[in-house]
Amino acid sequence: MPKQRTWTVAIVGAAAVLSGTIALRPGLQSAPPPKPFTPPSLTASARGVEAATLIVPDRTQRGGASTPSPSPQPTAVPTAAATPAPAAAPQATPPPAPPATGGMWFGVLQATAPRAAQERAAGVTAGELELNWSAYEPAPGQFDAGYAAQQRARLDGLRAAGLAVVLDVGMQYPPAWVFGLDGGTRFVNQYGDAWHGGLSEDVPNAVFDESVRSAEAAYVQRVAQDFGDSFWAIRAGGLLQNELRYPPATYNGHGNSYWAFDANAQAHSPAPGWRPGQAGTAQAGAFLNYYLQALTDFQTWLVGTYRASFPSAWLQLLKPSWGLRPGDADAAVARNLDGSTNPAGWGTLAMGLDWQRQVAAVADPHVMLYASWMERGDDGATPTTMAPAHYLATLGAARGLRTAGENADASDGAATMATVVQRARAWGLAGLMWLDEPSLFGGGASLATYGSLIRAS
Repeated sequence: MPKQRTWTVAIVGAAAVLSGTIALRPGLQSAPPPKPFTPPSLTASARGVEAATLIVPDRTQRGGASTPSPSPQPTAVPTAAATPAPAAAPQATPPPAPPATGGMWFGVLQATAPRAAQERAAGVTAGELELNWSAYEPAPGQFDAGYAAQQRARLDGLRAAGLAVVLDVGMQYPPAWVFGLDGGTRFVNQYGDAWHGGLSEDVPNAVFDESVRSAEAAYVQRVAQDFGDSFWAIRAGGLLQNELRYPPATYNGHGNSYWAFDANAQAHSPAPGWRPGQAGTAQAGAFLNYYLQALTDFQTWLVGTYRASFPSAWLQLLKPSWGLRPGDADAAVARNLDGSTNPAGWGTLAMGLDWQRQVAAVADPHVMLYASWMERGDDGATPTTMAPAHYLATLGAARGLRTAGENADASDGAATMATVVQRARAWGLAGLMWLDEPSLFGGGASLATYGSLIRAS
């Protein structure tokens, strides 16, 4: 069962304050052996923040994966008068890379202007600004100018303190109207379950649905119009928790779920109608290749979409959990994807984490790989036993791509922080973001500790 974290958030423009629980980082619940560990379970996109700064999606919070809401019937998209596009934002000089200490830069997730100066003085040089699509575009083509102005003020505060700003546009917080664009906006597994997730995980099916992609592209373009091409980096994953992954393997009482059984996915499948576990190694191989390639193709689309609007920014591709390793896919195909291999049990197959394929597909030299589980250490020095961030860095180095990372649990203490910083340096990472600012001011390892580790280069 994933760890739960209580959250309290405010909805801008509404009188209500919501409270509840969030299931956190399901991708890390079943990590590979042999090293025993307590799995961290907090992702940077599902983290708790101050009520004044987090804008929750404009939708009802659903339960965890074990108790999904029924799949709604597609509803008509509300007609809304389009908000006139603003004058083009001034194009700032492309932002410089954050100053590096000991060959690395160090940042903070959920950075806020009131604390940014303290963080900069401690040696932190990058801070994240996270937006919320639902709050930004509550109806199709209708944008909240007040919300945009609020976020620009946050951006100005971070820059005034000297932080290079990393943007998260908040695709993991989609507006409710996106799910009514057509009948294919939900991921569907082989059991007929339509995916519904909690906060930051209830995302539409941008892998197989072109209507969803069109809506996301229009939103990214509007953000660029409002803010300009002046961010140092942009966090890009586009799916659950803004990471590049399908929904988890276990859902609604079913295991070994593969999420390519909606009508759009099946229409292009090389093995339509075939189900994981059925006889047919040839069909299993064709299906798995299609499944993994579809997510890789989405990555390519996502990079192109961001690059069209933000030509100067680094694009950080967020890679969660452990990742598939050499031989994992072949072993699963030999068993007809019946769920009996370790990667199937860990969920790395169902989530589509074929990093080798995905890294090989990167053609943009201003892309940075990004591992979101820095707590996990090496079990050995081979591709099958390296820690996820270490393995990802080796894949990137072979392609001339840089790699950065973040820790996965906001409750990490000083000892874990020291270990994470040491690993980041040892593995040759370009930078490290710490999850998160609230934890540095009372919830975990302190800003003073972070500063001392940054300076100890």
